[in-house]
Amino acid sequence: MSLRGGGSYTRQEQDVQSGGTTTTRKNNRVGADAGVTVSYTEERTSISGGFSHSMVPSGVGDLVLRNSVDLSASYKATPLISFNVKTSFIQQSAIEGNTDDRNFVSVEPGVSWNFLPDWSARVAYKFRKQELDGESREYSNGGIASVTWSLPGWGPGQGNSSHTK
Repeated sequence: MSLRGGGSYTRQEQDVQSGGTTTTRKNNRVGADAGVTVSYTEERTSISGGFSHSMVPSGVGDLVLRNSVDLSASYKATPLISFNVKTSFIQQSAIEGNTDDRNFVSVEPGVSWNFLPDWSARVAYKFRKQELDGESREYSNGGIASVTWSLPGWGPGQGNSSHTK
């Protein structure tokens, strides 16, 4: 289990044009972030879940409250091939300003191939739904392909490569 907590400071400048005049709005925002992650791993299966609660600036500088729940699972079918799924739910509410309340849901199943001790490739499909103020909905989906190189671990118990086993 891991716990996370912290704060942030954001300074924003926004140029607003009205009637041929440009006005610069300056905002200073203080945010907060807290979260918890729980993981369980066996020889072939791993499950992880987390929750976070944060106050962050939106794209236009208004302060929003963001709660998120993330779940992921992985199953090692062979020494080189793993099946995995990642899910995420994010609820974002405006604290100030005209920022829309939003809910996001995403699901991402994938397959990973560890083709060398420190290298892996992954392909996945991602579906995402976004709801704005409970009224309009948007859907998106797409394919993802990635290659990852993991640095060899340093120190006792670090890393997951063959150098430390």
